[in-house]
Amino acid sequence: MLNNTNQNESTSNRLTTAALVVRSRCSQPALECVPILPDAGIPRFNQQDLIEDALTSVEAKRLTELERDIEDGQQAFIKMGTALAEIRDARLYRTKHKTFEAYCRKKWSFNRAYAYKLIEAAAIATDLSPVGYIPSERVAREFTKVPKDQRKEIFQSALAKAKCEGRTLTAKDISEKLRPDSRFFKHRQTCRLGNSVVTYYCVYDFPISKIILSSEVPNFKTGADPLTGVVPDQELHSDFIPLGTAPLVIWLRRTGIYELVTGRHRRDLAKRMGETNIAVHIVREDQGFSVVDAKMFDAFSNIRDSQGSIKDYAHFVKNSPVLTEANAKKQGLLDRAKGRDGWNLGKNASDDLYAFWMGDNITTEKATAIVEAEPTNHNLQQLGLIQKLHPRHQCQCWRQRRTD
Repeated sequence: MLNNTNQNESTSNRLTTAALVVRSRCSQPALECVPILPDAGIPRFNQQDLIEDALTSVEAKRLTELERDIEDGQQAFIKMGTALAEIRDARLYRTKHKTFEAYCRKKWSFNRAYAYKLIEAAAIATDLSPVGYIPSERVAREFTKVPKDQRKEIFQSALAKAKCEGRTLTAKDISEKLRPDSRFFKHRQTCRLGNSVVTYYCVYDFPISKIILSSEVPNFKTGADPLTGVVPDQELHSDFIPLGTAPLVIWLRRTGIYELVTGRHRRDLAKRMGETNIAVHIVREDQGFSVVDAKMFDAFSNIRDSQGSIKDYAHFVKNSPVLTEANAKKQGLLDRAKGRDGWNLGKNASDDLYAFWMGDNITTEKATAIVEAEPTNHNLQQLGLIQKLHPRHQCQCWRQRRTD
């Protein structure tokens, strides 16, 4: 009996010491930091506070079945969308319904718009299935806001974050990837581009990994690699020296993706040299910077820097009917001979002369000489073209004109 009493006192002392140690480690001990000392009449833990009674084997089996039904229901949108797409494309509804919309309303009691949302969500989930599992229609539909060529990258990033946090991917994970980071929009500037005033933001250490090539703004220069944006044999091979290097111009799309507008060769060099950050100027689609603006700015930058060929310049000018000579001068496009030649051939050459020159049937020097001699008279340009190509035939033409 005495031994039991001593043993209980010893145990109590050890527990009290442990409690003091635990309390000393917590500046503000939470409830869980305070140990529960044994008591003969009170259970050590209140089971109801922690978890309900264990499931019976029947209940556990039923839970598994119900959760499987939920999973099947979440994935049902893929089967539904795929089935609806086939019914629509093959017009399998035609014996009983005149239109796909009528079929959806009468057969399934939903409208055509919802059917198309299901079809699109199913197609996205199927396309991204090699990357991972899309748990619901809502998540799949969130990807409609993401350009097709960027979906896999965003999916991988969002999925990795969800897995790291031990939870299922949600639509919010995708939308957060599209939300711009406020750190990049502290230094606001404005400038004039054509007839518009453009707002842009200066960032000196923007992550290169966030910048992708734009499918809507390909390289202004012909012959560029579509995957890198770099013209073969024109790669930069020096060290990357940030001092004095012009910032890249990148475009924040409404989707939250940063696309490159100009500076493809500089970006390529920085990546190859192991740089992780680079200076940029950011323009924003949600502030009015459009695809047309992006293409125009890329062209203006290349022409001012004498990058690209005269044919690149002429092609841009010819396909920019709203660009006036006065505006071109303001933008510095005519400061160099290369720019002036591109302007003359793009704006003033007759269609035949332009086609012959672009097809390499006449040299740039000869084509330019013809346009400069008769910039507004296309008939005389035709005669000049004939003279350059067939001098003897031109003499016969002139003799015939004099006889008439």
